[in-house]
Amino acid sequence: MVKKGAASAEERLVRALEQLNRAVADMPAKYGYVFDRKKSLAHSFLQGAARGLGFVAAIAILVPLIIAFLQSFDWGPIIGSFVKDIVEQMEQLQSAPR
Repeated sequence: MVKKGAASAEERLVRALEQLNRAVADMPAKYGYVFDRKKSLAHSFLQGAARGLGFVAAIAILVPLIIAFLQSFDWGPIIGSFVKDIVEQMEQLQSAPR
């Protein structure tokens, strides 16, 4: 006499294995670029190109926004004295005897 719970667990296992077999059999149709080197290379190239273009577009949008935001502050006295110090040091180095 077979227990009812054991039979249903066995049937569930068989159904799960059949479903897995169908899924594995359908993989080449769904993910053909993975199984074909040329398609995989083309897919990887296009994926990289899209990421690169996205990065460039994001930078092209963000950098001007950041620059516009920073220009709204009055940085003149801070940066002006910094640049003045650098120019003075450069002039001292140029006028020093060699």
